[in-house]
Amino acid sequence: MKQRVLVSSIIIGLYASLAIGNAMAQSAGDQSEESKKETTQLTGVTVTGSLIPKAQIETAAPTITITADEMKKQGFSNVYDALRSMPTAQGAVQDNQSTNSFTPGAQTISLLGLDPSFTLVLMNGKPLADYPLLYNSNSNFVDLSNIPNAIVDHIDILPGNQSAIYGSAAIAGVVNIITKQRLDGVYLDYRMGGFTDGGGQQQRVQISGGNSWGKLDLIYALQLDNQNPIYGYQRSYTDSSLDAPVASAQAASRVRVFSNAFTGKYIDPGSAACSPISNLFNNTVRYSTRTGFGNYCGSTAAPGYTTFLNGSKGASGYLSARYHLNDTTELYGDFVASTSKQKITVGGVTFWGLGFGTAPYIYDVDTHHLVSVYQHILAPEEVGTLADPSIWSEQYIGTAGIRGSFGDSNWNYDAYLHRSDVLSGTKQRRLLTDKADAFFLGKQVGVDPYGYGYPAYHLGPSNNPNFWGALTPAQYASISDDVRSDSSTYNETAAIQVNNTDLFSLPAGAVGFGGIAEWGKQSWNNPVDPRVVSGEFWGTGGTSGQGTRDRYAVAGELNVPVFSMLTADLSGRYDKYSTDANSQGKFTYKVGLEFRPIDTLLFRGNYGTAFRAPDMGYVFSGGSSFFTNATDYYNCRIHQGDNYTSCNPPYDSVQISGNSSGNQNLKYITAKSFGYGLVWSPTSNLTLKADYVHVRIDQEVNSYSIDTILQREADCLIGHTTNGTPVDGNSASCKAFEAEVGRNPLNAPVGAGQLNSVTTYPINISRESVSNIIASGAYKFEAGRFGDFTLNADYNVQTSHLQQQFPTDPTLDLLRTNSYGNQFKDIGSASVIWDIGPWSTAVKYIRYGKTFNFKGTGTVGPWMKYNATVAYNFSDDASLTLIGNNIFNARPPKDPTFTSYPYYDVYSYNSYGRLVMVEMNVHFGGSKK
Repeated sequence: MKQRVLVSSIIIGLYASLAIGNAMAQSAGDQSEESKKETTQLTGVTVTGSLIPKAQIETAAPTITITADEMKKQGFSNVYDALRSMPTAQGAVQDNQSTNSFTPGAQTISLLGLDPSFTLVLMNGKPLADYPLLYNSNSNFVDLSNIPNAIVDHIDILPGNQSAIYGSAAIAGVVNIITKQRLDGVYLDYRMGGFTDGGGQQQRVQISGGNSWGKLDLIYALQLDNQNPIYGYQRSYTDSSLDAPVASAQAASRVRVFSNAFTGKYIDPGSAACSPISNLFNNTVRYSTRTGFGNYCGSTAAPGYTTFLNGSKGASGYLSARYHLNDTTELYGDFVASTSKQKITVGGVTFWGLGFGTAPYIYDVDTHHLVSVYQHILAPEEVGTLADPSIWSEQYIGTAGIRGSFGDSNWNYDAYLHRSDVLSGTKQRRLLTDKADAFFLGKQVGVDPYGYGYPAYHLGPSNNPNFWGALTPAQYASISDDVRSDSSTYNETAAIQVNNTDLFSLPAGAVGFGGIAEWGKQSWNNPVDPRVVSGEFWGTGGTSGQGTRDRYAVAGELNVPVFSMLTADLSGRYDKYSTDANSQGKFTYKVGLEFRPIDTLLFRGNYGTAFRAPDMGYVFSGGSSFFTNATDYYNCRIHQGDNYTSCNPPYDSVQISGNSSGNQNLKYITAKSFGYGLVWSPTSNLTLKADYVHVRIDQEVNSYSIDTILQREADCLIGHTTNGTPVDGNSASCKAFEAEVGRNPLNAPVGAGQLNSVTTYPINISRESVSNIIASGAYKFEAGRFGDFTLNADYNVQTSHLQQQFPTDPTLDLLRTNSYGNQFKDIGSASVIWDIGPWSTAVKYIRYGKTFNFKGTGTVGPWMKYNATVAYNFSDDASLTLIGNNIFNARPPKDPTFTSYPYYDVYSYNSYGRLVMVEMNVHFGGSKK
């Protein structure tokens, strides 16, 4: 791989030298300067987070901006990569590495450590549709993986509450993707590269351009992407269970195993049973031993057969048109279409065993044992690529409108129709319960001799070759079928927006006004294959539901100069969401103050309220089913007593089926926020910022966690809490908790009280608050013959993150609660760009702070990454850039307590390693860049 990347870079450089001559010739021959009729410009500029054009970019709300050029120079691969690397995106999220999640092909961010659904994502100030599949089977979010780089001019990020301008969801902040508004000539960009540790080879082609014909301006762009996957076995620290830092976790995966139901010990199959399948998992299956359990056929390499970066192919197009009716009025339209397909390998998930549609216990007439575990993990050699799920996604974003001014007045308007659609489909090959049971168990030969009624089979290696041997891909195909699901969402809006930067005058200056009236509709449709619901597929769950809701909103904003140094910004908005079962309205407001004692210094502060309409998934879900591991507190306390330190196996991690359903009576999530800060810019080349942001959320939608339900259920069944407080097992609350838990009867002859399932549903019950300090600095200076330098630094530290899941629960300090899955407390970054002659060099440093280790006994060290680029401009119209991402190949920080593959927190870190790319840019025609 290293050699291929180096050779490819040299070849691209040679081709660039040939292309440059043609580009320069065509540029010189094709350039034509057309005079364009100038239109009346609004006073000020459009600012994200305001309805009023402003003379100053810095306002009462802090804004972070990253341009397309900065994304390229700082070594980011795409929009998601750039946003995820922002210090304010500090929360842990599911991404490509979460191959066994509900949204393995989607990418999102968590601003200020809050749920991704609390971040509003806009394109040119207009909302994007949610991803159809549910995050963690519950909430909706916007997928960032389909945003093409080719259309992005810059991205604004506003951390903190913005509901008084944008309405629902803008609690953690707003991400506003601004598309390119003008291009001249044709731009060709080609990028290729790969990861030096292997995998992830990628190519990207962009063709964009624009022109003007009289009153018509046109912009277009086309982007094609291709990316190969990265597998766990391609990294030395994730290629085997032997990479586990804890000896007890280094046991081989149980490729073939069966165990005694009474003792929990493995029934020894003998070494001869493993020899015929030793070629599986790339010749790594061996006769293995797990301390305390016994012998089985296992592979230490099996976990590595999973993708950490999905293989994908994508295409996207962009068309933007402006037609100037006259000097003050224009018609406009924008359209974005994108499509992608991803292939995923989910290591260790393609298997068959008892439970999940099969009898929980069976009797082996060969060894005369009642069997509780009978597991066959399917290797790549057995299934080929049939078991690899594929996910496709399409996104369509369209806007059409008219804008201008009313005659010679100061009133400006913008009336538009906007619609955003996302369509997504999945295809997963899954075992059919009846066919798989018949294949792996063979013919039933009576029942167990104990009188329990469990079915009996020949299970030993000598008499069940289908289970102990290796399948062919054809055999796998014969006992499985495709589970297909096509889902969709849309978000449509009709709006009229007006503004006047000189509504009337006060002694300190003109009062500005902005207002907007909106009507919209949201739709979510997430069907599930009916065969999944009926249990025809072994061990398969899913989400389902559909619904639409209307929304109406009106908002206004006043910008009032109180006196020469002080300006107040007052905004308010009323939103109403309506469904057949529920209709709710909510008014939110925000007050901002800007104090400028001198032109170069700004003190700012704001206070406001916010809300989020309940997620479509929470409201309209017809039910989600999934499989997970849970602690069985009841059996743990029965066998270990109330004073246990930690639950012992097997009660510490019991595999269960989980279920959740929707709730159409949910109320709005509400929030309050305040912030203050300063901006100092003593010269045009130096800007320093620092802001404090606080958000408190009430009536947050949450489901009783499976863990909480099981703790409360154990209290009810036993009759007291762990500290001895009596609990009435016949109370209504106890009956409710017990009804949500599925167990074998407590007096069953085998598996008495065994935990099987837990069901939960969402309610408005939780509280959460965050406080952050966000700081940044930028400095530019000219060094004469040594070139020009640009220095940037950004830092975000969370000073508080409190959460109370239920009213009777203690308030958790998430920054100091030593539990697995915590976010980064602080993230900092710094960059330097050096331009000298035809050369441009940039280095980006990102430091992710400490997180708690897996066991919760301490922390793991910071994660530090460096990106770098070197560009050479052959002319104004041609350049060649070498890009390095994570150039020192920093792996996730080592956690000596991690016992679960891949032995680091995939929600915060990744194992991609060093990415090397080369990019060629050529400009044809038009004016010089």
